[in-house]
Amino acid sequence: MISLDSILNSNLELLKEQETQLLKSLDFLQRAKQLFESQTEGTYRGNRRGGKPKVSNLVNLKIGKKVRKARTTNTNPGIKGKRSARPGYLNTITNILKEKNKPIGSGELIDAMFKSQSKNKNIKHFRTLVYPTLTKAYKSKVLQLKKGLIHLGKVEA
Repeated sequence: MISLDSILNSNLELLKEQETQLLKSLDFLQRAKQLFESQTEGTYRGNRRGGKPKVSNLVNLKIGKKVRKARTTNTNPGIKGKRSARPGYLNTITNILKEKNKPIGSGELIDAMFKSQSKNKNIKHFRTLVYPTLTKAYKSKVLQLKKGLIHLGKVEA
């Protein structure tokens, strides 16, 4: 039968062996560190910092004249490209709410919008397109969300 003393002695011997191995490794790493430090002492690293120059350096730079931008002839600069011809989802949302003449949930609203269009075949993708329009409408107070239902315009509590 194995006694407690023999177990302790064997564990103590293992720990002493590990300690000697770790001390050897530590000594090796310290010598390697000293070697690398001695090699890098004589070299110049230079300024590795990039970015904007300091304000004191800006005084020496020549600043040219500012050029005025030409005016655009576009009558409505907010609408550009293909988006100008395509009606947004907000018009569709308000039309559906006016047809129903009562507040409805977002799921029911998106289902009605999905059925009325034919371009998107994936309802999950369609939801990702409509939700940003809903949140913008909530922020701009065009629509209001009360108790999980979407209301048109301002709602008295």
